[in-house]
Amino acid sequence: MPVDALGQGYTAVSPIDPTTGLPIGAPTPQAYTLLRNASATGSPVTGVRGGDYIWRVSGTFGGGAATLQTLDLDGTTWVNVRNAANTADVTATAASSIGVGIGQGATVRVLITGATGASLNSSLAGLS
Repeated sequence: MPVDALGQGYTAVSPIDPTTGLPIGAPTPQAYTLLRNASATGSPVTGVRGGDYIWRVSGTFGGGAATLQTLDLDGTTWVNVRNAANTADVTATAASSIGVGIGQGATVRVLITGATGASLNSSLAGLS
């Protein structure tokens, strides 16, 4: 417990924003739309705030797969995001919600492969 100049203990309290219910100054969890009724690889989404997210993908897969990717440091190469254990790419062939970690300032997209007549929706939603 912190102690003030008189040696008295106190509890630090952060003011709460009444509109969000979060402590003032706390980062607000972010949400990013990655695909909307898409049949092909999505456009890059830039400036993603780093943190833990739920990657959601749903819709008609048309026999294909959706893979979450991030732009590599060379600014040209796309690399598949890996699961937390680094044992597999973060890929879905049916509606899924998958926990992922994203680095600060990342550029991400969803790669769609092997699909015929796909219509996919996808988002990243930050965890608080």
